[in-house]
Amino acid sequence: MFANRLQAGGLLAEKLPEFRKMKDCAVLGIPRGGVLVAAEVSKSLGLPLSLMVVRKIGAMLNPELAVGAIGMDGRPYFNTEVASQTGATKEYLQSEAERQYGEVKRRMGFFRIKEGTFRGKTIILVDDGIATGSTVLAAIRILRGQKVRRLVLAVPVCSADTAQVLKPLVDRFVCLEIPPSFSAVGQFYSDFAQVADSDVKRIMDGR
Repeated sequence: MFANRLQAGGLLAEKLPEFRKMKDCAVLGIPRGGVLVAAEVSKSLGLPLSLMVVRKIGAMLNPELAVGAIGMDGRPYFNTEVASQTGATKEYLQSEAERQYGEVKRRMGFFRIKEGTFRGKTIILVDDGIATGSTVLAAIRILRGQKVRRLVLAVPVCSADTAQVLKPLVDRFVCLEIPPSFSAVGQFYSDFAQVADSDVKRIMDGR
């Protein structure tokens, strides 16, 4: 159990000492909650902080359950097994992907993010926890497409099944807890308060 996202970020940084002040290395946080964790990793390691804007595509009757995700490149990723189980139609998936991409572009504008490239850099991708992994998978695909030199995925907690899927896709997987029972990321935090866009913007403006 983590006290909050800041504590989780500090604990993650302790597992990544070899990246301290490394040249051509950056920390990418996934908004919103992941940015609080990433900011602490960035601060502790003396590395620049940026954002990887990715949006979950939720199930028709349960928006919190991810059936896919879409990121800054506009290419949706779908978990076809979960989508099928929830009865999501092709029309729904296309419509929801377009809606979430609109939110991606809105956030990029709000956070003043330009779609750049991290080619040749070492990237530490950070979120506050991973359940189904859809948003992280979309982020990994984007970064692999940009030909990053090394990709590290660092999270405080991850479901066991998802961890097995993600490990082969990155060069290093750092996770503080992989519990045998997992229902939601929030159950592993004493304080899992909602994070607003304004909170993320304040962090990025002060970096």
